[in-house]
Amino acid sequence: MKGGDKMFFMQIIKHAPETCPVYEPKYRKHAIDFCENVESIAAKHGVKLVGAWNDHPGHILWLVYEAPGMDAIMGLMMEPLLTAGFAFNTVEFKPVFTLKETLDIMKKAP
Repeated sequence: MKGGDKMFFMQIIKHAPETCPVYEPKYRKHAIDFCENVESIAAKHGVKLVGAWNDHPGHILWLVYEAPGMDAIMGLMMEPLLTAGFAFNTVEFKPVFTLKETLDIMKKAP
């Protein structure tokens, strides 16, 4: 990517069936707050939520963000609403590329 371009990051959130907010009231309010507010909280850091997908039977949520860089993502991840989810989820963040970006990388490879 050229300097100044946005980067994409995938957040992978997993929880056990025993801690699923659909069935566990103890975590439900947090999950609802997260779903309702993640876009506006991300915007405070210059981050855009591109999309979110849920594998309900697998207890996995995938979110894709567009950000100016890792520092913006780190700011987002330090938000209290996001860190509170670490109590019942495992969370991974991965920088990801679009298919076009991947194709460009391959075409430039020696």
